[in-house]
Amino acid sequence: MPNLQNKPILSRHVWVIYLLSFLLLGVVWYFQWILGFILTVLLAASFYYSVRTERTLLNETEKYISTMSHRIKKVG
Repeated sequence: MPNLQNKPILSRHVWVIYLLSFLLLGVVWYFQWILGFILTVLLAASFYYSVRTERTLLNETEKYISTMSHRIKKVG
C-alpha cells in the first residue's frame, strides 16, 4: 500500500499555476501597487485554501483506505 504521507502537498501543475500567478502578480505590482496588494491577499488566501483542502483530502483518503483494509481483513 502506498504511503500517502510522502505525497507532496500540492501537485506539480498546481505549483506551476501558482508560479505563473506570482510572476504576473509582480507585473501588476509594478504598474498598480494597490491592485497588486489586493491580488496578493487573494493569491495568499487561494494558496492557503488549496493546501488546507489537499491535506483534508489526503487525510480522508488515508482514513478510507484504513477502514476498507480493516473491513476486508475482518471478512477474510
